Amino acid sequence: MDVDLELFRIFDTVATTKSFSSAAEELKISQPAVSQAVRRMEEQLGTRLFERGHRGVSLTQEGETIYSYVHTALRMIGTGVERALDRNPLRDTHLRIAAGDSAAKWYLAPLVREYASLYPNVVIRILAGKTADTLALLQERKADIGFVNMPISADGIIFEECLTLHDVFIAGKEYENLKNTTVSLQELTTYPLIMLDGSCRTRKWVDRHFNAHGAMILSSLVLSSQELMPEYVRTGLGIACVVDEFSRQTLSSGDVFRVELRDPVPERSLGICFRSDTPLSPSAERFIELVKRRG
Repeated sequence: MDVDLELFRIFDTVATTKSFSSAAEELKISQPAVSQAVRRMEEQLGTRLFERGHRGVSLTQEGETIYSYVHTALRMIGTGVERALDRNPLRDTHLRIAAGDSAAKWYLAPLVREYASLYPNVVIRILAGKTADTLALLQERKADIGFVNMPISADGIIFEECLTLHDVFIAGKEYENLKNTTVSLQELTTYPLIMLDGSCRTRKWVDRHFNAHGAMILSSLVLSSQELMPEYVRTGLGIACVVDEFSRQTLSSGDVFRVELRDPVPERSLGICFRSDTPLSPSAERFIELVKRRG
């Protein structure tokens, strides 16, 4: 009888953790996906594998017998794979990462460089776009992992915070009267502002903060990417809203400065995300491990 190896892996994890929810968390898939996999395996084998109770699950007699062989077999497979990877890590694999332009440039670039040095045989593809584009690529299985602005939620997607972000405003020499002072949101809106377009989650986050304080942003210049903003600020076209963590190099140049707000925009996060119903590939798992080590 042929049974999908992935079903054995899910069965083994449920049996080991004695919990469908714990197995789902460990496998990084949804609990319904775990339940469905166990049900499929029971149907294919023609026997009940678990007894369900209020405190979790326990193996039936048949389940215990199967588990004793499956657990040993999977450990042997894992040992063989680890030995092969030690000699030839992640050979001939691909990793597709979806992210916004700024995150791809300032946050991902050093991570990708380190990852590529560890796993030179992995072909990495960066797919740049807005948060909505990233989620669509994940849902269409055209990306393995993504990086998005949080807070956010979407069906079938797991989100984990990986970096705190601060939205700030920067200005050039034309607005030096704003240096060494604190500016109210209402006063800031009297100046020409360079912003992302209104459909962007970052713009909506900033707009919501201004509106809550009785101020409204009327952009004098709308750009599609934050990467363009420093140059437009330097030419004196206005004051731009950028992400502080992605603008350190720009601010260190000395030709622009941060405008201090009396009511700063609340912090938000950059998050890593992936599908809840599909186990991560080895290359994706290694990249997420690297992200977590970097903090």
